[in-house]
Amino acid sequence: MKAARAWKATLIVLFLLLAVPLALADKTSGPKYNPATETKVSGTVEEVKEVMDGDEKETHLVVKTDSGLIEVCLCPAKFLSELEMSFQKGDKIEVTGSKVTDSKGETEVLAREIVRGENTLVLRDKQGGPVWTWLIKK
Repeated sequence: MKAARAWKATLIVLFLLLAVPLALADKTSGPKYNPATETKVSGTVEEVKEVMDGDEKETHLVVKTDSGLIEVCLCPAKFLSELEMSFQKGDKIEVTGSKVTDSKGETEVLAREIVRGENTLVLRDKQGGPVWTWLIKK
């Protein structure tokens, strides 16, 4: 009898260990953060865009760099709104993020950190895990 209970408890723990990471996983449909492709991009915000990703809006920045324009994917727009954070055309920023190829074959950067002046906004941990998944109010 004790062995059966221990076996059930083990199965429940195993299920939770497998199910919880899947429930917390990044639900975006686009490219995934890759620490191996991390880069730094400095420039001036040319445009702030809200882009639909599935059923939620994401904030993207088009940044003018010395080598041209690059799109930077930040996070869900709701997260920036809750932080009362916004970006405007003309902001000088430095972005640390993963350089990836989107579904259209274009290069973009998935932002991990953004520095504007003396302020740093952290959007992802060092492995690229989004911080907004546990901060956005439902």
